[in-house]
Amino acid sequence: MKRTLLIALLLFARVCGQSAVKVTSGKSFVAQINTPRQKFVLTRQGKFRVMDFPGFADYSKAGQYKLPSFNLIFALPPNSKPEISVLKKEQKIFNNVVPAVNPGLKKINDSLLVSTQTPLRLRNYSPQPDVQVESYFWYRDFYCVGLKINAYKFDPRKNQLSEITSLKLKFRFRQPLSIKQNAPIDPKDLFAPALKKIFANASIAEQFRANPKRFEQKKDSPASWLDFSAPHLKISLARGG
Repeated sequence: MKRTLLIALLLFARVCGQSAVKVTSGKSFVAQINTPRQKFVLTRQGKFRVMDFPGFADYSKAGQYKLPSFNLIFALPPNSKPEISVLKKEQKIFNNVVPAVNPGLKKINDSLLVSTQTPLRLRNYSPQPDVQVESYFWYRDFYCVGLKINAYKFDPRKNQLSEITSLKLKFRFRQPLSIKQNAPIDPKDLFAPALKKIFANASIAEQFRANPKRFEQKKDSPASWLDFSAPHLKISLARGG
């Protein structure tokens, strides 16, 4: 599961590209993120307008609201767990709008699944936080955090949908550090072009490069945090967002 999640994060984080990063102190930096826009279609159903996102569907959440999200990956000092907070958020509000519902899958035969319309199955819907930590992991010589940005939220009491258009995130570290403002990926690295696209903070990432073997800890191994006897859900991520 951890490998699948990592691959998904790497693939879809590249869509978002870099963010503007400013080092605010020796132990913190701020990232300005302009969120990728999702194409949507508005249709009238009774007294409401329904907002659908044709490029987004999460079949693992059939019957739940379609609310696109996107992922970002930040390079961090080895084995650090920063405090991540939202300093500023800009959003666009859509009134008298309800989101469309994720479709389901119907099995026709052993080799064919078709998409089907699914009625709303949510009874107690509560919005997700703006930012969620998906995973901490090593990618090549960099320790990283994968973030999920929940760009769309629905308020069923007001029939109101909000779209985050930009976020300013602060990463504050507990351990003593001396973070430099300018530390771009080493151009001599064969994978430099890819790393620049993957890391949202590529402009300061090089200073965090390290040998993973020096920082490996038993508690950080997949076998230590993953309970193989427990049920697990497959996470689906939006390509466009």
